[in-house]
Formats: sequence, structure tokens, C-alpha cells
Amino acid sequence: MLIFFNQLNYTWPELSESELRRFLTFHHNDKKLATVLPLLSIFVTAVNIWLWYYIDKGDFNRFEYFASLIALVVVNSTLGLTLAHDLLHRDSKWAQAVGNLSLFTMALPYFYNDHRYTHHQNLGTPDDVTTARKNESFYHYLWRVPFYRLKTSFTLKNEYPEHLRKKIFNQNWLKLGLVLVLITALTVYAQKAVVLYLAQSLLVYLMFEAGNYIQHYGLDRKPGTDIGVEHSWNCYHRYTNYITFFLPVHSPHHISGDLDRMEKIKGPRLPSVYFKTMLLILMPHLWYRKMNPLLEDYARENA
Repeated sequence: MLIFFNQLNYTWPELSESELRRFLTFHHNDKKLATVLPLLSIFVTAVNIWLWYYIDKGDFNRFEYFASLIALVVVNSTLGLTLAHDLLHRDSKWAQAVGNLSLFTMALPYFYNDHRYTHHQNLGTPDDVTTARKNESFYHYLWRVPFYRLKTSFTLKNEYPEHLRKKIFNQNWLKLGLVLVLITALTVYAQKAVVLYLAQSLLVYLMFEAGNYIQHYGLDRKPGTDIGVEHSWNCYHRYTNYITFFLPVHSPHHISGDLDRMEKIKGPRLPSVYFKTMLLILMPHLWYRKMNPLLEDYARENA
């Protein structure tokens, strides 16, 4: 479904540098949009809850149940998770609270602390296990990353103040406890819904890791150096960026500062539209054949 609608990307030209600056400035600074996005996130969360109830009370055959699962995965991976990610990076405590709330519908409550205090701080360095290395398949990446995320989200490194480490530790245990309460409640009161909840949570997580894999594949950074546009792969197609809140334009996301002061905001470009690229990683030999030359060419151009 996502790949089919990705064809809409070919009906519009890619975002130019000037357009990208204008769109990103609007996206980050417009007050009306800052009001609307939390409300949209609440709506997506409400859709999840409604579907749990609808599935549990209805009489569905296997095909209808499977179709509901796929629909929920599409909604949560393109809207739910990317919108939560956007809200969690905003300064508003209200927006962050709504973003954290929506993560419970995908069983990813620890995402914020792991994302902020490990991935963003260590991007591309040997300390960042969540940066896929050159010639590392998605399957190998998926084997080692989930447990690392859980570990680091609960146990920050000693470079952080002790009070912050305790705060994150307690927050994550509380969030994990609330997820277990939610699963228990669904098991007791909505047995059909709990299977849907767990299955879609797993699939949305796989989509999240697929996105992270392609966004940083092979792009290394020396510890102590600044994060630049060269440390993320990007997709500049309009449709995909519109429905995922500009997450595929990933380089500016990792660079702090005023966009107007940046000499350039475009970084290395993915070889195809975003969700087609995700499909490519399922076939490592084709992925390497496509990406490794791009990686080597980009390294030579920026040596």
C-alpha cells in the first residue's frame, strides 16, 4: 500500500534547497501548526482505541482481521510514530506529553529517552550501535539493535548527570509498567484486540528500525566532531515528506541551529523513494549493489 501510493512522488518535482528551507522553517515555527499537530496525534491515538474496541466486539473473518492489522500498521508507521517523533522534539511540554501518550499505542514508550540521549548524541560514532555499518544487512542490524536500545534507554552512560540517569531509569520503568497494564487490560477485557495490538506494535517497530537503517547506513562520524548533513541519507520527494512530517529529509533533523545560518541543508540522497528503499533492504545483495557505490562516491566527493 505504501509502495503503491509512493508513485505519487513522481507526479511532483523533488524539493529544491530553497523550498526545503521554507517548508522546514514553517514546519518548526508556525504556531497554528504547533497547535494542530498534538490534536492530530490525539485523533490517531483515538483511532487506535476505537479499532481495538471495534475488532473485539465485531465478528471478523481472517481476511478482515488481517486487513485491519495492515491498515493500523500503515496509519501508525506513517502518522502515529512519525508524528510522535515530531512532537517529542518540540519544546512544548504539552506536545511532548501527547507524543509520549501516542507511543503507548505502539508499545514504544522508551523511544523518546533512547532516541534523544543515545542516538542523537552518538550518531555515526562507534558508540552508536543504531547506525548501520557498511555491508551490514538489515537482518544482522535487527538482531543486535533492539536489546541495545532497551539497555541504553534504561542505563544512560556515566557522562550524564546522576540525577538525569535516575530520572530516565524511573521514567522507563514506569512506562514499561503502564504498557504491561495496558496489555493485561486488553487480555482480560478484549482478547481479540490484544493480538492486534501486539502484532501491529511489532510491525511498526520493524518499520521504525527499517527507517533508521536506511537513514544512516554506512555514514560514520569520528567521536568529538560535529554532526553534519553528511551523516544522514535523505529523500526529497514531496508526497513522502508531507505524510511523514519531513522525517525523510533527515540531515537537518540532526543538526541544531537556525536553518538560515546553514550553508546547505541537503545531504546524501537515497537512490529511490522512501518506502521503495525500505523494500530493497530485504534483499541485502541488491541493497549493497545499490548503496555501496553511492556511499563510496559521496565519500570521495567530500574527502
